[in-house]
Amino acid sequence: MTTMYFKSTNGDAAKAIEEYEKAKDAYQKLFQPLADAFNAEAIFTYSVHGMRFYDLAFKDYQNIPDKDLWTKPNPRYKDACRIRSSVRGKENIARLKELESRYLSLLPKDIDTPSRNQFYETIGISWGDIVFSGLKFFVHEGATYLATGLELTKNVVEITGSEFSSAEKAYNQKVE
Repeated sequence: MTTMYFKSTNGDAAKAIEEYEKAKDAYQKLFQPLADAFNAEAIFTYSVHGMRFYDLAFKDYQNIPDKDLWTKPNPRYKDACRIRSSVRGKENIARLKELESRYLSLLPKDIDTPSRNQFYETIGISWGDIVFSGLKFFVHEGATYLATGLELTKNVVEITGSEFSSAEKAYNQKVE
């Protein structure tokens, strides 16, 4: 598959990316009380759709109370742990229900997960279009630069690979 390079200067794509980043930051802050209550860090997963809450990674897993009620740290997800779905013994079942109740009471409810769909709409695609073709993008100096195997036509102009590379290099230097 050939990679094509595009640039969008009308501002809609850059604005959609900025709004997604703001929504992402606000979404992460909603889980801070939960993380603080358990002396942990909230872990999130990212996909072509956007992001969502995964679970908690304890700051000191070895010394957490009720360690037997949590799964072992999962290295695929920054050592996140989840509440076990079941345990043996009536006493442990009661402890598990109490833990689940506390956890659920602190879990934010009825919130929307940050989505990249608005950005995709500004360039005339959906998340399904990029599953097999890929999409790399960044905003630099008010313009959105894109590299993809898709042939984009909405709100973009095709640019050369060298123009994309120069902008990407400048963007990376600015970010560092």
